[in-house]
Amino acid sequence: MEAIMALTPDRIIALKGVADALQAAGHGNKTAIALNQALRLGCTVKTLYRQLEEAGLSQPRKRRSDAGQLSISREEAMKLMAIKTTAQRANGKDGMAYENAAMLGRANGLFAMGKLDKETGEVVPVAPATIARAIRSYGLDMKTLRTPAPHRGAKSLHPNHVWQVDASVCVLYYLDDGGLGVMEADEFYKNKPENFQKRAKQMVIRYVCTDHFTGTVYFYYYLGAESGEMLCEFFIRCMQPKDHEKEPFHGVPFIVVLDPGAANKGALFRNLCRLLGIKVIIHRPKNPRAKGSVEKHNDIVERGFETTLIATRVESLEQLNEAGGKWRRWFNGNRKHSRHGHTRYGLWQTIRTEQLRLAPDAGLCRQLMTGKTAMRDVRGDLTVSFGGVSYDVRHVPHLNIGQKVEVAQSPYRTDAILLIEQDEHKRDVHWVCPAVEMTAGGFRADAATWGEDIKAFADTPAVTSMKAIEQLAYGVEGKLAVDQARRERKPVFNGLDISSHLEATTPASYMVRPGTELDIKTPVTNARKEDLLASPADLVVEVRQLNLVQLAGRLASAMPGEWTPEHYKRISDWYPAGAPESEIGAIVDRLKGFTEPPRLRAVGGA
Repeated sequence: MEAIMALTPDRIIALKGVADALQAAGHGNKTAIALNQALRLGCTVKTLYRQLEEAGLSQPRKRRSDAGQLSISREEAMKLMAIKTTAQRANGKDGMAYENAAMLGRANGLFAMGKLDKETGEVVPVAPATIARAIRSYGLDMKTLRTPAPHRGAKSLHPNHVWQVDASVCVLYYLDDGGLGVMEADEFYKNKPENFQKRAKQMVIRYVCTDHFTGTVYFYYYLGAESGEMLCEFFIRCMQPKDHEKEPFHGVPFIVVLDPGAANKGALFRNLCRLLGIKVIIHRPKNPRAKGSVEKHNDIVERGFETTLIATRVESLEQLNEAGGKWRRWFNGNRKHSRHGHTRYGLWQTIRTEQLRLAPDAGLCRQLMTGKTAMRDVRGDLTVSFGGVSYDVRHVPHLNIGQKVEVAQSPYRTDAILLIEQDEHKRDVHWVCPAVEMTAGGFRADAATWGEDIKAFADTPAVTSMKAIEQLAYGVEGKLAVDQARRERKPVFNGLDISSHLEATTPASYMVRPGTELDIKTPVTNARKEDLLASPADLVVEVRQLNLVQLAGRLASAMPGEWTPEHYKRISDWYPAGAPESEIGAIVDRLKGFTEPPRLRAVGGA
């Protein structure tokens, strides 16, 4: 064993010489120099390098020329992660290793993901550690990709502006003849779904509603499976005035936010909300932050109230809800909200009259669950008939006589209906239309009285448009001026040229079609029957003379597909005055052979 040598000043000076020698040594010579210097100093090469480092004389390792460079491109890393993430299980478990994803991608030609050996020319696959390092460098690793997207919170404007509703199945709690119980973990989780089915009808479901502006929470417990009827019953209970004087929360919200459950999207709840004028917002799946207020208060109720149930025996649902009501009133009335610094009921009390829409009684609300709308025609006196009663719709803009409108019974007034329209964003707009008041004689109470006054409805959009069109046509203003222009038969737009567009249109060029002219002689008067029945030998047949245009038409028909402008030029030179109809065949032969024109014979000549 070599003796341990202290780093004395002389030793450090000697080591300085060794360091200078190593620094000056060329590539490949340092090993020999280090061995010689170690022998001279009486130590091993390992000890020599250690003492150089302790004395601060060691040189830093030379940085590799390819340091900081990645052998995998970002595009290759993206393709590999596309394979890896799509193979991820639904529960988020990472199911495919980098090495397997790389082999699958190489086999299918998605990427090379390897290094080129300059000596052999072979592409050597990179190590899995190199792949992982490159993917982390690009920020494409699963840990980075799973970081949540940034979010911006939404605000509500006043109490009862936005409510959030959610239902939670309390799986660990059930209520049977023996009272509220806790299902043991080994009974529930031992891969025995039948154990859950046995308790399904006894499961306690907690419905929670929160007012987003104040944080006021209302919850109620039900027994059985979640359903649309259960949701509507809970929602109606939330809107009704409470029996307890220390629970002021009630009214109809303007907006309600729910998750995309089947019951929440059902017709019962949508009918109820539509006729009450409530906008329903169903957030996208797997986005619990969209209704974070009710999600948080679900946790508060579970941890603040339900955990105390182990200290008592709950034998009925009524007892459970009574205990929940006491805790709810204490929580809303005493605990200050961290966001606004007030108690929940305290801030809810600031609601203004126009913000507090009073709900109809519970019975009518239940009728609205199955209430349907009806289509009605707007009558000539700007009324619609519904349930045998006439309702006034003259205050609704954009209505025309005969237009079909959607109506329903108003949940807030027994003497009115709702006329439902949709705006440009497909959102319902409700118009309250009162019943028409009638006199004992069956007339409208607001009708004009004979000999006393004259009343007329405001112009409908159709009437307004018609007046504007007439005034535009005659260039005048006012109905009287339009009537005067009509009496004077004033032309529209000060007169229009009704044939200019016809003359400007260039007609198509048409081909001259051949025909047979009738040779009509002077009518025979006082003719004898025997003259009309003369023998053929006594008849004189006249050959019809064709002019140049007629001749060209007949020749074109006789030469289908062969007639050309050159043919027309030739017959113009040969027969400028035309030719007899009997010479058509000869002229066709001549045009085909370009022979001399035949000598024309006089009719009846030798």
